[in-house]
Amino acid sequence: MQTASDLINEGAIWVDTRLESEFKNAALPDAINIPLHRLRDQAASLDRMKRFVLYCDTGQRSSAAAFLLGQLGFDAYVLRGGIAQGRLPSNFL
Repeated sequence: MQTASDLINEGAIWVDTRLESEFKNAALPDAINIPLHRLRDQAASLDRMKRFVLYCDTGQRSSAAAFLLGQLGFDAYVLRGGIAQGRLPSNFL
């Protein structure tokens, strides 16, 4: 099983599924912000050849977003537990 850091090191893209205000307050380096409620409209702008690691605070919004992206043919993964769990390697903080 690959970890989020493995995926990112291999070129995957962080997608923050939180609200824009949450993203502006704190985000992972190089992350893009696509709030869950805007994902369906903005999915067409994503590169289907890329892999995406989605995150939110708890993993709930990012899980829903990953399911939606998967249904649309994207290779999407979820940061289990979200960023509130403090499970990120120190180099991602």
